[in-house]
Amino acid sequence: LLEGRPGCGKTTLTRKISRDWGEGTILSFVKYLFLIPLRQFYKNPIIELNTVLSHFRMAALEKELLQSEGEGVCFVLDGLDEYSVKFSTQGHSWFEEFLRGEVLTSSTIIITSRPNASIELRKHVHTRGEVLGFFKEQIHEYIDNGNPSKATKIKAFLHSHQNILHMCYIPFHLVMIMFIYDTCEEDKTPLPKSETEVYELFTRLSLVRYYTKIGKDIVLRDLESLPSPECALFRSISKIAYDTTTNEMTSISLHDIHVEFSVSDIANL
Repeated sequence: LLEGRPGCGKTTLTRKISRDWGEGTILSFVKYLFLIPLRQFYKNPIIELNTVLSHFRMAALEKELLQSEGEGVCFVLDGLDEYSVKFSTQGHSWFEEFLRGEVLTSSTIIITSRPNASIELRKHVHTRGEVLGFFKEQIHEYIDNGNPSKATKIKAFLHSHQNILHMCYIPFHLVMIMFIYDTCEEDKTPLPKSETEVYELFTRLSLVRYYTKIGKDIVLRDLESLPSPECALFRSISKIAYDTTTNEMTSISLHDIHVEFSVSDIANL
């Protein structure tokens, strides 16, 4: 079980595990490896072995895996927190029995999750680790490789704003901040000085980039100056984000949203 905060690199790690296995550098005892983003099963949460194998067009393997109890098979399950059914230690579904190690007992399972969604699972795992994100050296390396011409300035800015530097230990935050720095320098926009300003500026600059892509020249001094109807749509999405955060939800579906807008509206924004 690999736990970690949002954006710390859990999904990236599962992809690296899969790639390294494919290149023959790790898990030499594994004959088959299945990388399964659990968000794919949000709408159809009933997961059976044949469901998983059919997804990979390998349904013919089911008999072999059942006979061997999954020996030589590794299931990499990414995002327990994004699976729509809460794991239960008393549940009787095939998937819950699988996670508890009651079926396919010889298989290897690697599963990632945000900590709040995997509390019940912890008692059933052999090993539990935490994905922490970047260390200081990795932050510098990422900046050097990602923007060599501005690396010195970006690092100087971060070290003069320790609160923002602290955010960069989460890789996704570092991506955000590098995007902000690059854009602000080009537009002569003041750089953020707090975490709140980072989020607000990232959102505002992302919206400007969206308008540029659709051929609209717009200046957004703040999020309140969004043109209609995008302003109403943005307010609705913000309210959804606020509600899911306060209710400690980690995923939602369109069926949970009671706002009048279409899927194309969301995709465009």
